Amino acid sequence: MPRFSYTAYDDRGVRTAGVIEAETREAAIESLFRQGRHPLDLTEGSRVAAPRWWEREIFASGASLGRGLALLTRELATLVKAELPVDEALRIAQVQPLIPARVRQTIGASLERVLEGASLSQSFQAHMRAFPPYYVHIVRAGEAAGTLGQTLEELAGFLERSAEFRSRVGSALLYPAMLMIAAVAAVAVILAVLIPTIVPLFTDAGVAPPFAIRFLMGIEEAAAAHWPFVLALSGAVAGGLLALARNDSWRLWRDRQLLRVPLVSGLVQNGQTAVMTRTLG
Repeated sequence: MPRFSYTAYDDRGVRTAGVIEAETREAAIESLFRQGRHPLDLTEGSRVAAPRWWEREIFASGASLGRGLALLTRELATLVKAELPVDEALRIAQVQPLIPARVRQTIGASLERVLEGASLSQSFQAHMRAFPPYYVHIVRAGEAAGTLGQTLEELAGFLERSAEFRSRVGSALLYPAMLMIAAVAAVAVILAVLIPTIVPLFTDAGVAPPFAIRFLMGIEEAAAAHWPFVLALSGAVAGGLLALARNDSWRLWRDRQLLRVPLVSGLVQNGQTAVMTRTLG
C-alpha cells in the first residue's frame, strides 16, 4: 500500500508531521481529516521532516482574535470569489500559517458543521464568541443575496480598517500610559524610600511632620500592617470591574451616561451612525 508523508495542523493548531498509508492521495487526505488533522502538505513516498523548534507557534495563543478574523475573512473572500466551494475554502483557510492557531481551531469546528449541512452563517453562529453578531448577520445576508464573495470582501475591508483604527488609538494612548506608569512608580518610591528618610529628621528636631507627610506615612504603615487585606481588596476590586465590564445591564447604563456627556455624546453618536450606515450600505 502506498505511503504518504504529510505535514498537518491538529485541532489545537499545532503543526505535526508523519507518514500515513492509503490506497490513493484522496483516501490519505480523508483519513487525516477523520483523525482531526488538517493537511498542509502531502507527498507520496518521501518523509517530511518534523517542524523545527523555531518554527513552532510558541506565541500563537496570544494572537489577536480581531486581526485573525480580518485575515480569515480576506482569505475566505478571495477563495469564494474564485468560485471554490465553501468547505474547500474553509479547509484552505484552516492551514494558513498567518492565521492564529485559535482562529484555525474555530475554522475547524465551523467546517464540521458545514460538512453536516449547515450554511456558513449557521456554522459561524455556533461560535458567537469568535464571530460577532453583526458578522454572522452580514454573512447570512450575503448568502441570501447570492453575493457571498463580494460581501466577505467588503467585510474584510471593514475589519482591516477597524484594526488599523484601533492600532492608531493604541499608539496615541501609549505615551499617556507611560506617564501614568511613571507617576505610579514615583509615588511608590516616595512612599517606600523618601518618606521614611525624611520623617526621622523631624523627629530628631522635635518638630511634628507636616500633615501631608503624616498622611502618607499612615497609608504606608496601614498597608504594611494589613498587606493581605490590601491584596485581597485589590483583587476583589479588579474582579468586580471585570465582571461589570461583561455585564450587559452595566454596559447599557454606562452607554446611556456617555450619551449625556456634552462632547463625548456627539463623538459616540457620529461613530455609531457611521458604523450603522456602512453596514447598511
